[in-house]
Amino acid sequence: MDVQIQKYTIVSKEKMFMWRDGESITFDISPFNFLSTGIQNGNIVVWLAVQTDMPKERVAITTFGTGAVVDTNRYTYWGTVQKGTLVYHIFQDFD
Repeated sequence: MDVQIQKYTIVSKEKMFMWRDGESITFDISPFNFLSTGIQNGNIVVWLAVQTDMPKERVAITTFGTGAVVDTNRYTYWGTVQKGTLVYHIFQDFD
């Protein structure tokens, strides 16, 4: 099985200061393995190893700020990134 490393922008630098706690973004992605999250060119991004030969599924990714209450039955933690004074905790949403 071959996979392709793909990058997805979760929060663009233009929306960084307007992003609401618990806001989600969705993508249509083939089955994948999560690799990493980080900041690239001012954007919050995730890298995934995607099985591009498989059908796509809807995937929701949600960010929370420090102090947020998160339902661990619904969300799986992927990582934390910091942009200046802002801290974003990245989760996959399984609802």
